[in-house]
Amino acid sequence: MADLGVLARQTLEAGEALLEDPRLRQASPQREAALGELGVRLSAALAEIAGPRPLLAGEKGACLAQGFFHLRQGWELMAAALQASQGVPGGFRAAYGELCRAQAFLYPIRHDIGLETHWLTPEAASRAHAGSQPPVSPHHRPVGVLYKDWRELSPRYSLYVPEDYDPARVWPLVVALHGAGGDDRDFLWLWLRQAKSRGYLLLVPKSQDFTWSFSDLRAVLLAVKEVQALYRVEKRAVFLTGFSDGGTFTYEFGLGNPEVFAAIGPIAGALVPWPWRDLNVGCRMPVYILHGALDNQVPVQMARQSRDILAHFGYRVSYHEHPKWGHTYPFSRLGGLFDFFDQVRGGEGVPSKGA
Repeated sequence: MADLGVLARQTLEAGEALLEDPRLRQASPQREAALGELGVRLSAALAEIAGPRPLLAGEKGACLAQGFFHLRQGWELMAAALQASQGVPGGFRAAYGELCRAQAFLYPIRHDIGLETHWLTPEAASRAHAGSQPPVSPHHRPVGVLYKDWRELSPRYSLYVPEDYDPARVWPLVVALHGAGGDDRDFLWLWLRQAKSRGYLLLVPKSQDFTWSFSDLRAVLLAVKEVQALYRVEKRAVFLTGFSDGGTFTYEFGLGNPEVFAAIGPIAGALVPWPWRDLNVGCRMPVYILHGALDNQVPVQMARQSRDILAHFGYRVSYHEHPKWGHTYPFSRLGGLFDFFDQVRGGEGVPSKGA
């Protein structure tokens, strides 16, 4: 069973690497061979899972089968995208969607297959191995990965509540906005490792249309209020972030609501200098900007302009521009953002520059 956990982790890590670093999408014999070997192992694992002797019983067995089915689907899409015109971004995005579905099935059985550390930072994994995880307090609120659909009542969102949630203390909350065409159930997995490792509640709303608009603000604020009504959220530790269009609307929703959000962290987005905007409203709010110099959808000049505008109005801006990164998911770059949120929560000074 541990071998299945290793295989699942390797497949998920390969997908994250290919989605974050476009340089890895250049077809090469070595990369194709590595993916081919991964595909052979996934096929063998599926055959074993479907064999006459179930590896896990009941619902856990169904989760295992569904999880590896989606891992295999994700692998097929990755391999096809890598071979097609030296990597088609849309193909890798579709592959990541399958890997997210795989995680939704594998997360509940992570302890059974030895996959629990995939959703932990190295530091948190070391604490877990050392047995220093805090005990779980008995209470009646659901924890783990949770979903709320809007078919009966808006808003729709995905929510992660740390498994060691204890209502005896207050907890920080990160609200993350997906990009255009994104989905809350997929986008949650980008953030879960940091949230789980650091003890943050994580709220991922879904836009009402293909992407965000000003009319979504009410639904986002309502989702925050719902979570605050169910869990003990630290009032001055509610943070807003987002990627691409979600990054742009992090500026829109966050700067206009300083009474709700303690700080914002737009990623690959841009501040639109609307003529009617009053940037004096939230000028005491700390801002963490993360952008890639190779971004071909939201040019880095827009991020620099956003930094300069905010600095002019007295905002405390921590600006981080990565020279070899483009418009891709920042799997390996979120630690700095959460460090920033920790600093704000602790009342520490916010640095103005970053690497």
